[in-house]
Amino acid sequence: MSPVQFLASKFPGKTEQEYRSHLGNFQITGMTGLQTIATLSGGQKSRVAFAVLSMQKPHVLLLDEVRFPNNTSLFRVHHSPPCCTAN
Repeated sequence: MSPVQFLASKFPGKTEQEYRSHLGNFQITGMTGLQTIATLSGGQKSRVAFAVLSMQKPHVLLLDEVRFPNNTSLFRVHHSPPCCTAN
């Protein structure tokens, strides 16, 4: 099962492009979104897991020991909750 298929099975009702776009927010782009999950690297699997978590629209996501100096773009806030936006 690919990351796109996995998202579609867990969160039905969107187009393939919407799933691919969401995965792209976590740097799972191009053919990587169509590869079987078993063939992805550990880091790529983690990114798919973060994409799944964000599809659940959590109010808070706590990360412990976040030390990825080369991958800080992974942790950008894509949708700021109302409490965190400037007025």
